[in-house]
Amino acid sequence: MKKLLPVILVLAAKAHGAWVIEDIATAIQYTNGSPNLIGKEMASAYRATYSATGAKTGEYIAIAYRSKYLYITQRQGTGWNGLRFDDNGRYPSIVLDGAGKPHMSYWRSSNNKLYYARTVAQGTGNCGPNGTWACEEIPTTIYGAPIGRSAITITGNNKVHILVETASANPSYPSRISRITKTVGAAGWDGTVDEITISKDLADMKIRIDPGGGTQLLLNSEYLDWYRLINGAMQGVGPLNGVGAFEYTSSYNPRVCYRDFTLNRLIYARSNDSQYWTETVLDYDIGPLGSCSIAIAPSSSDGILPPLGFFNPRIAYYDDAGDQVKYATMPVLSNQPWNVETVAAAAGTRVIDLYLDRQGRPSIIYFDSASLKLKLAKRP
Repeated sequence: MKKLLPVILVLAAKAHGAWVIEDIATAIQYTNGSPNLIGKEMASAYRATYSATGAKTGEYIAIAYRSKYLYITQRQGTGWNGLRFDDNGRYPSIVLDGAGKPHMSYWRSSNNKLYYARTVAQGTGNCGPNGTWACEEIPTTIYGAPIGRSAITITGNNKVHILVETASANPSYPSRISRITKTVGAAGWDGTVDEITISKDLADMKIRIDPGGGTQLLLNSEYLDWYRLINGAMQGVGPLNGVGAFEYTSSYNPRVCYRDFTLNRLIYARSNDSQYWTETVLDYDIGPLGSCSIAIAPSSSDGILPPLGFFNPRIAYYDDAGDQVKYATMPVLSNQPWNVETVAAAAGTRVIDLYLDRQGRPSIIYFDSASLKLKLAKRP
């Protein structure tokens, strides 16, 4: 029987307003009568838009996913616009720039090469419908031959940072992680490359550039490893025995949610960037396929003092033991239990992404294998 923590179960309809669940049009291919499910090869990006007074006016959302073929679906307004992007595309990573335009890295299985793609004016690109995307091969002379996975982020509108996994010549550390950079629209890539070697092949990786100038990485392999690269020096805070996601605080300190490999518990881990992790168990059994995403509300520009606890982490997670998507809110006082509520029933979710706007309202993107649809759950 599943063991539950003494959490406070919040009835969303009464306490915060009901969750609104929206189906996102999804292209699912079938092989021998069986659907090609969207598993780990899904990535999303979210950016809210605001007026001069700080009021939310809309949102940009981009989702890249593979169901036999690589697809991209976008929201810029009220509707969704999907396209079949690359029949041989795999392992996408996607990000939105300050204008809400998507940038993506992905691996092409037909030639074993890594690509960077971005939207451009219609007719000026070399891929996508009506030449609306520009795709370019990332030269292997910079970093070596890619194995497959990559991760992308962007600073402002013009500097792209991509993590790429390549084979290492050291048999004790078979994977090498390289960070390469480029100014958007420039003819070539920057010459400097930052590298890390790890002992096991990657399952996933994430990259963020914090306002302090540090490059933060989370590598999911044999262990969960967090690193921060600043002024040419790489530092980490010990490995965690699990798989998960990360965010950072206003002081750029890491906050991690993860499922531990031993007992399938959902754990929240925090560090001050130099000392080992302090951990809290949120759920004692989220099953062997459980996954999570963590977010912290971004700072507002309106100068209004937010309520106490506003910038505490929130965690969305898939409870594989109960086939449910759940949402957990950190309490104001550390000695109090987290608030946990059920968002929706779901089956077979492999990837889940959580985003918060400046008002702290959550948006959760996930795939429901039972309905074969991508879902967007929002708190109005």
